[in-house]
Amino acid sequence: VLRTGEPLYIPFVSPQLLAESAVDARHRVDIDTLDVGSILAVPLAARGNALGIMQLMRERRRDAFSPGDRDLAVLLAQRAAVVLDNARIAERERRIALAFQEAALPRALPRIAGLRLDVVYVPSERDAGIGGDWYDAFELRDGKLAVSIGDVAGKGVDAAVLLSSLRQA
Repeated sequence: VLRTGEPLYIPFVSPQLLAESAVDARHRVDIDTLDVGSILAVPLAARGNALGIMQLMRERRRDAFSPGDRDLAVLLAQRAAVVLDNARIAERERRIALAFQEAALPRALPRIAGLRLDVVYVPSERDAGIGGDWYDAFELRDGKLAVSIGDVAGKGVDAAVLLSSLRQA
């Protein structure tokens, strides 16, 4: 299924086919326990990328999968693959933006005699803290304290890139 990109539709699975697909004796017992009578295996692919296989099985006592079931499984797999791929892309962007965000926040604040600096960074919602905010504090040559705080509207990679540019300025 992964190699061809085509669904595998076996309306009536023979015990011999199941036995041949077993890797070892333990696997054979596990397969027999399922009492498989009909199989549909459909590729999960989106944007030209194979993501996996959706496999459906019916017990022998149930009616076999029909060609209509196969068509429905293909449609379901196409939609599920797009959802999975979108989640994968969103997670990758979130990790990139989070790396930018973490790089923008100082690891330590300066130690200045007679002054205690503390900071707590809490984004207003789960994703709001990714990519658009920064703070920093540093001592100037004349001993004065400079504090820099920024809140870039937006989130994600675009906000993180803008944050990086503004912070450096």
